[in-house]
Amino acid sequence: MEKKKKTLIVVSSAVGGFLAALLLLFLALVFLLTKGIQEIGDDFGYSNEKILTYIKEKHGIEVTVIREAEPNKGVPGFEDARVRTTDGTDLEFDVNINMFGKISGDNYENVKKRYELDQKYADSRFFKELRELGFTQITFGHKPEDPPLYLELPEDRKLADSDTFRMLYEALPVLKNLQNDLSENGTDYHIDTISVNGAALSLYGDYESPEDLGNQWAADNIDLFDDSFIEQDIAKAANILPALKSLGFNPESSKPELECVEMIQYNRCHAYSMTLLTEDQYGNGIQLRYDRTEDKEKIFAAIQLIHAVDLPIEKIAIDHVYVPDDPKQQLHSEEELKQRGEQVNFAYQTVEVMNLEHIKTAEEIVFFY
Repeated sequence: MEKKKKTLIVVSSAVGGFLAALLLLFLALVFLLTKGIQEIGDDFGYSNEKILTYIKEKHGIEVTVIREAEPNKGVPGFEDARVRTTDGTDLEFDVNINMFGKISGDNYENVKKRYELDQKYADSRFFKELRELGFTQITFGHKPEDPPLYLELPEDRKLADSDTFRMLYEALPVLKNLQNDLSENGTDYHIDTISVNGAALSLYGDYESPEDLGNQWAADNIDLFDDSFIEQDIAKAANILPALKSLGFNPESSKPELECVEMIQYNRCHAYSMTLLTEDQYGNGIQLRYDRTEDKEKIFAAIQLIHAVDLPIEKIAIDHVYVPDDPKQQLHSEEELKQRGEQVNFAYQTVEVMNLEHIKTAEEIVFFY
């Protein structure tokens, strides 16, 4: 009996010691968490002040905060703060803020390098040759998001212009020599892509002629080249707009919703997408379902109207169609899916119908989303 009492005392002591250790661990965690939260609050509460001090201590320069670090919307963390130098150079760079509200770095060295290259190459033979070709501004940039090298065309010159393509074609050897010079001087700065009036161009594309360069350049910058033809093509499609409205599409549109999605030649669109809107600004309109025959007939009628337009409209986007989450399940109606006991979620989504020229009946319509 005495032996059992001793055993119980030993076990009780062990359990008590274990619980005490857990309690101490818990209290330590609470302390660290409270301290961490306090530090986060302090750091973020004085972020601008701490940013100025951080930049002064790290880089020895004075800056002003032009964009404060704000919490990200929908995800943890903060947007970077943006600062600008006050010494007359007006260099802008980002100060990184981690998810705990603490400063974690910056990209000043990148912007500083750009500025120093601008100073070094401003009177170089490379920049002189580019100016002789007609470029009015040449810079390595002053902000982190700037392209590696920016060239500006004369005011009277457009992107979709044969003279522009000739300028760029003749500039390629100069630009490649500039890159070689940068490498030989150990600058660790690379110019694989340049920006001309905001349109990106690869220096190392396989360009057979100035026009070939223009075609490839346009294909990579459709939104900057389509203004040379988009309005004329919208006018071509405008004659079907009343008929589309009678079907319930684009109830408030004053012109067709066209977007060029592929270019092969710089002065024309190779493939268009047309958007069919089903609602007005107040949310009123037609309610389309993937499994309702009359709705697919309505969409097919719109496709037939589009076929009559002398434009390469290869797909349509419909902004509000009731579909199952898994596109593979559109082969069966909602009722059939429920009868089969499948777990299926449904929602209104924007869908696409592709390869319009091959669709001959409403039954052939398949939604991509």
